[in-house]
Amino acid sequence: MKSLLILGCGRMGSAIATRVKSRVPDTDVVGFSRDVETASQTLSEDIFITSSSIDLQARQFDAVLLAVKPAQFAEVVTVCRNLRGNPLTISVMAGIPLKILTSLLQHSRIVRAMPNLGALAGESMTVGIGTLTLCPEDKTAAENFLRLVGRFQWLKDESEIDAVTAIAGSGLGFFLSFAQHLISGAVDEGLEPAFAELLVRQTLRGAAMLLSIDEHSTRHWKESVASPKGTTEAGLKVLEATDALPSLCRVAIKAARERSQTIGREM
Repeated sequence: MKSLLILGCGRMGSAIATRVKSRVPDTDVVGFSRDVETASQTLSEDIFITSSSIDLQARQFDAVLLAVKPAQFAEVVTVCRNLRGNPLTISVMAGIPLKILTSLLQHSRIVRAMPNLGALAGESMTVGIGTLTLCPEDKTAAENFLRLVGRFQWLKDESEIDAVTAIAGSGLGFFLSFAQHLISGAVDEGLEPAFAELLVRQTLRGAAMLLSIDEHSTRHWKESVASPKGTTEAGLKVLEATDALPSLCRVAIKAARERSQTIGREM
């Protein structure tokens, strides 16, 4: 993939563009944004940014990353249709199914993907599903591209993507929310805010590293930490009460999944 157009230079579009440019510097990356000034603050100087569709028509791209907010998709449909050659299109917009993407873009070289903001650190968990007519070469190109920002896995069926969005897409925010409230709890116990944040950040990093280097389950590591009658066990009894964390996680995941399902219906 020698040339890439990023349609939408928000957090996700900028994260992926930055990572791709750092991993494959020779890739010609172009960003399209209505707000060039803001986009230029998050993208490196070697990424050309434009708000003019005329600039795009003068170029030919191997692939397009659709990274606008779902509500803004209608604004860029005409831009996509006017690109030369119907380039491979990878959509990271939540909730918009392949059927709608194919209908509005008027071609079927499309992959629907769901990464998360871990892409900025090369640690995204990304899943994807392609149109039925997607050729093997396009499927390989999309997979190689999405692996630049972390782990990747193809889905067996598009129906899985709403649940995956709730975990891999939204789940990053859930983990960060938990970390935020751990920090607040530490401050309530008298620790300085900066020190509390250091403790939580490094503890979360350690937990993530344990899971990444070892195949033992999360339950195994949790039980390894929780000595009988110890401090961890005391805290876990509060967190794991039936109406506490187990219930909250299920409710949060359900809410995120249901929202992903309704976004496509609002198009």
